[in-house]
Amino acid sequence: MKKNTILILLIFVFSISLTNHPLAAETLNKFEFIKEQQTKNENLIHIDIRGNNVEEYQEAQHMVDRIKKIKSGILDKLVADGTYVKLVNYPITESDEYRDLKGLIPRGWEGQTNAEGKQLTWDDVPGVGSDIGGKPVMARIGFSERGKGHGSINLELHEIAHAIDRVAFLNISHTDLFDIPFSQERQKFFPDKYYENKEEYFAECFTYYYFSKSSKQELKDKAPLTYRCIDLLIKKVQGDSNSTEPINELLDGNQFAWSLKGYSDREFAKVDYNKKAEEMKIKLEAGIPHSYFNSTYASIKVQNSSGIVVYNKKIVGNRQQNVGTQTVPVKVGDYIEFTHIEGDAQKEKTRATLTNLENNKNETIGKTARYQVTKEGLKKVEKMPETTVLDGNQFGWTLKGYSDREIAKVDYNRETEKMQVKLEAGVPHSYFNNTYASIKVQNSSGIVVYNKEIMGNRKQTAESQTVPVKVGDYIEFTHIEGEAVKERTRATLTNLENSKQEYIGKKRTYQVTSTGLSKID
Repeated sequence: MKKNTILILLIFVFSISLTNHPLAAETLNKFEFIKEQQTKNENLIHIDIRGNNVEEYQEAQHMVDRIKKIKSGILDKLVADGTYVKLVNYPITESDEYRDLKGLIPRGWEGQTNAEGKQLTWDDVPGVGSDIGGKPVMARIGFSERGKGHGSINLELHEIAHAIDRVAFLNISHTDLFDIPFSQERQKFFPDKYYENKEEYFAECFTYYYFSKSSKQELKDKAPLTYRCIDLLIKKVQGDSNSTEPINELLDGNQFAWSLKGYSDREFAKVDYNKKAEEMKIKLEAGIPHSYFNSTYASIKVQNSSGIVVYNKKIVGNRQQNVGTQTVPVKVGDYIEFTHIEGDAQKEKTRATLTNLENNKNETIGKTARYQVTKEGLKKVEKMPETTVLDGNQFGWTLKGYSDREIAKVDYNRETEKMQVKLEAGVPHSYFNNTYASIKVQNSSGIVVYNKEIMGNRKQTAESQTVPVKVGDYIEFTHIEGEAVKERTRATLTNLENSKQEYIGKKRTYQVTSTGLSKID
């Protein structure tokens, strides 16, 4: 059987001479993908096809098209090393390069048999990654898909990934850096025993990165640390590593702990965060943190992604602290802030530390440390998002009358869905003989569930009432002096969680939302 060997030169044109099949030249002309890559990768891909089956030439073209998705800088590294890819249409153990593997059992294939119960050997394997010593990456034409003698999403990309691991990334799969994503995500993404081998896990993840948009997204969603690691490595080789954040051994992970210590290095607060469980456990120890400081010595604050404060603890140095434990929900997108007055002191800076509980990496956090929770772990940020007067769960409205005397106080707790309306006894403002102020609540269907008009010169009796108010309902306030320059302070809204305040004017309607309040007019 005559053998036609085609050497694909990844320059600007291909020099191909095939005489045995009339369609071969037409098919192979489509391999001119260097125009897209602008690379010097000469002699990267060799195609060795025995026979004249045009479908095999066409399939070889598809295989090359998939390989060309890999960044040119990475392929350059392979060529510089002398590593090349060989696509063949016969068993790899029939090649000159891998004839010595004939009859041998490949790694991880022990006990694997064919339909007749015969142990599988290298004769049955459709591809192999290169190794030191000049042997090529080899993949059989027509065996690219999963299930055709292998379990990879794509044969040729998986095999070339082994060479890239060794040559371009300097055996990254065997480093402590890659051990972080491998140990945290391998079981979840690829539970098969075969991928307990780091080289195989890397090669398949690299294949997912390049095979298709959907496979790349699946890698990003299911194994974000692995995705970032591969993404960073690729960008470093291409020379644009600044376009992505590097793997951070301290901040990448799922379990973290902060320790706050005081006088004589006694721990007065311990914070453990489990990102998977979305729980932060805060444990405060009884005692005086540091008697030398009569102000805030340390603090712990958690804000959700909307900026709403869900936990805030200020620890005064010379004030007795009670023992206490609290669990706070913290999820991706939320923010965590720690302060420690001695965090930057030369000797005492070890009194405020962060530890990654998965790899025991740790650091001092300084006087102020702010983090945002990400899919990968934690990210340091310069500031926390600021909340507005309308963000939160607890609000208070104050209506005042003559001489700034309070005539009505309204407190609303969105979590309990209760509004407490308290009216004070007396004449609100004798100068006005009509409606001076009003409070009205309507449900989401427009039904009025509470309505109170307060007459200016009419004596009001003391009154207290609880009104049910939930998400979707409307709250309306009016105040006849709400826009007066001096008297506008007589109608105000206060956010009871962040203490922000605003005037409500002559009329203001709010709708209750899932994050707080929304102005309607």
